[in-house]
Amino acid sequence: MAAAGFEPATKELEVGILKMKNVNKPNYGNWVPRKMIIVFLLIFFIFFVLSILINTGVARSIFIIISVISGALSIYMGYAYWLLGKDSGRLQKQLCNSLLDILEWDGQGKALDIGTGSGRVAIYLAQRYPSANVVGIDYWSNPWTYSKNICDRNARIEGVAEKVIFQRASAVNLP
Repeated sequence: MAAAGFEPATKELEVGILKMKNVNKPNYGNWVPRKMIIVFLLIFFIFFVLSILINTGVARSIFIIISVISGALSIYMGYAYWLLGKDSGRLQKQLCNSLLDILEWDGQGKALDIGTGSGRVAIYLAQRYPSANVVGIDYWSNPWTYSKNICDRNARIEGVAEKVIFQRASAVNLP
C-alpha cells in the first residue's frame, strides 16, 4: 500500500533503476545471438508442420530431415547460449584468459583483435599488457548486437579506454 501522497513505483521507474545498477558493469553480451536460436526454431516448426501436412514420401522425408536438423541446431545453440551466459559470462572470461595465457607476446608494441565483437579480448589484452596499444576491429553487422559504442563503453568501464581503439573495419580490408 502506497503512503499518502506517493504513487507506487511504475514499471518505467523500475527499469530505470535496474539500468542504473548496471551503469558500471561492462556489457560483453553472449557469443551466441538469440536471433539465431529463434531462426532455427522457426525453421523447425515450419518444416515440422509441413512434414505433418504433406503425405508424399520424398517431400515428407526431406521435411522431416530439415525439421530434425534445425531442431537439433536450436537445442545446441540454446545450450551454448545458456552455457556462455550463465554466471555472468564466466566461461567467456575463462576462454579469453586461456587464450591470453598461451599468447607468445611480451606485450610491447601493438596488438590487433580481428572480429572484436564486444571488445572483451582487446580489453583483456590492454589490461594484461599496460604498455601495449590495442586495436579492435569488427564489421558489427547483423545478427550481432555488438557495436563500437558498446566496445568504447566497456573499455571506459574497465579503465583502458586510452589504450584501446575500436574501429569498424573488415578483416579483408584492414585499416
